[in-house]
Amino acid sequence: MHARVDIAIIGGGATGWMAAAYLNRFLPSLDIAVMESPDVPPLGVGESLNSVSRRFNAALGIDEAEFLRAVDGTYKIGIAFEEFADLGTGFFHPFGRPAGPVDAHPHAQDAFPATWLCRANRFDPGQGARGYHVCATRYAGFLRDLATARGVTRIAAHAERVRRSGRAIAAVEDLEADLFIDCTGFRGLLLGDALQTPFHGLDDTLPNDAAVALRVPYERIATRPFPFTRCAAQEAGWIWEIPLWSRLGAGYCYARRHLTPDDATARLKAHLGLSADDDLEPMHIRFRHGRHARAVAENCVALGGAFGFIEPLESTGLAMTQANIMSLVPGLADLGRWDRLCRERFDTTADFVFAHYRLSRRRDSAYWREIQTRAPGPRLARLLAEARHGDFERIDNDPGHFYRARNWNAVLSGMGLFDAPETDAPPLDTQDLAARAAEAPDFVTHLAETLHGPPPWPHTPPPSPVAPPAPARRRPAPAPMMDNASP
Repeated sequence: MHARVDIAIIGGGATGWMAAAYLNRFLPSLDIAVMESPDVPPLGVGESLNSVSRRFNAALGIDEAEFLRAVDGTYKIGIAFEEFADLGTGFFHPFGRPAGPVDAHPHAQDAFPATWLCRANRFDPGQGARGYHVCATRYAGFLRDLATARGVTRIAAHAERVRRSGRAIAAVEDLEADLFIDCTGFRGLLLGDALQTPFHGLDDTLPNDAAVALRVPYERIATRPFPFTRCAAQEAGWIWEIPLWSRLGAGYCYARRHLTPDDATARLKAHLGLSADDDLEPMHIRFRHGRHARAVAENCVALGGAFGFIEPLESTGLAMTQANIMSLVPGLADLGRWDRLCRERFDTTADFVFAHYRLSRRRDSAYWREIQTRAPGPRLARLLAEARHGDFERIDNDPGHFYRARNWNAVLSGMGLFDAPETDAPPLDTQDLAARAAEAPDFVTHLAETLHGPPPWPHTPPPSPVAPPAPARRRPAPAPMMDNASP
């Protein structure tokens, strides 16, 4: 039986249902269908979303509290980077805006209210710049229910057969459409396989190609929810911690040429304080960095992993996909312009992630020494040279930069690009920010009282953790890092 719709989204998951819900909301006259495989099990990993996700959800008319309850969610107001700049160092990439001018300042993070809240494990409900930690499977299910209730058709079928009409796609299985949206992830069934769009890899810059993930109940570890995503650099990659309400999503993103999957699993468990024989089932993932030459080919557009992938060091995956979906509604009138925007966002974000590696002073393993042989491209080299002098005009004037000047400034500061003798940097007045953070509610207590109810695991509001030290010109003596027990 043949069916025809205006827009056919091939592939479900979070990407497919984000696209369906948003397009249905703003193009209600169009007939939209999602073909979702019943044979592909969801990964169910924790997902870290940036503040663009709040705007995306608000545009869909989603109630924030209802959403967070449905997806086992918590708030996120920043990202902590431990030992990326060097051993014994750490910094926050805080969300929001600084309280004053801090361009090219060696301690830029201290001017952001979110930094002080993260250090104290507290949350200010009035901070609008916030993202979320969510269960990706529950998020997809939440959006699927929302979209189908509003009229999107769900077709349970595994997409395999693609029929062409000239250079365009005529049908996938028996589903015909005017526009096809490829949401098949790394598989790239339409843009890659059917339309043979070339793929441009990033193997010469970004080092990692695999990850192992664990879903860890809080009852098994000392960690409790905290208002940021934690990224801790390791000997052959980095470990993430994403605090949902009922469990911690954790994983080790690594380079297989430097670490085996079994060793990555063992080191992840050790990092979390789990025993080597713990029965938690690891999920192993392989990926390739890079993107297709275009996000548009004939009557097909690609979103998410079907277009390209960058390791989730800055939580770029779903957030950048949401930005591209929001741009697609007006972009349907000029898909060539939308395609250029998608490519520019991807390429500048790849530069942003690579800067975390390129500026590292670590040389303590073959992995980190190899990274230092990887040179930045001309665009990133020019941006870093200008940023040293506080010049971010190129970013401010370019809509193709997914991350804005304040994001670049905070990260480059944390990585030590602006390090200078203390006499060269104007002092920052942070007493008011620290005092306001100390008055904000404890993070877990706030979640319990306003969203989830009493936690199913023991919780005593912890003291404020040791703040990560500011980057130093010389390698500092090892400093206390943020303890898993009191993030």
